[in-house]
Amino acid sequence: MKYLKNQTIESSTKDLVHRVWDRYPPKLFITLWWNDFPREPIKSISHSRHFKNVLLYNLYDVHKVQDLPKFPDRLGMMFFHERKKHTIMGKHIQVFHTHIHLYNDQFDLTKCKGHFYSTVKDKCSPHIQKLFKGEKEGLTGINVEYWNRERHSGYNFKDLYHCKYQQDGDIVLDYENSDIPKSRRINDHIRSVHNRQHLLQTKNN
Repeated sequence: MKYLKNQTIESSTKDLVHRVWDRYPPKLFITLWWNDFPREPIKSISHSRHFKNVLLYNLYDVHKVQDLPKFPDRLGMMFFHERKKHTIMGKHIQVFHTHIHLYNDQFDLTKCKGHFYSTVKDKCSPHIQKLFKGEKEGLTGINVEYWNRERHSGYNFKDLYHCKYQQDGDIVLDYENSDIPKSRRINDHIRSVHNRQHLLQTKNN
């Protein structure tokens, strides 16, 4: 398996993320909860892929993936899937929810956080079956905040430390759904992480 020289997955992931954000400062920080409370990241990755497609279809008023502009000619999103203990039917289990950092909104399609929230709730939500629709014990399906560097730039690296000894604990970034400018260096990094994820999934099957 090929890793970047003299860098761990942890440090190279942080470097990659901050390089993207330095170039495309994020505008919004979005939290999504899924109604099936996924226990494996592969499910939250799948739900996020569908969420992203539905959202982009609405913002760009298209009906097919091939009609969407390619990043960076459209807004970008970076996805993270965070572990958190949740009580379901009296049992405390660890489930995944999703955070999105939204950037490169060149044409101000999201306008403000209130407009973005309404777009998701009124136009997208009916087409996203797995998005949590209710409100229970302070849990809502979607929360939208303006991105704040001090609060959000390191927010999604908590699991690198809290879950470092768990399986896949040091892989927090969803490379599959995130909009990341491609380069040879970045491609090598992403390939090494994908190889590792594949080996872990094969081992568990």
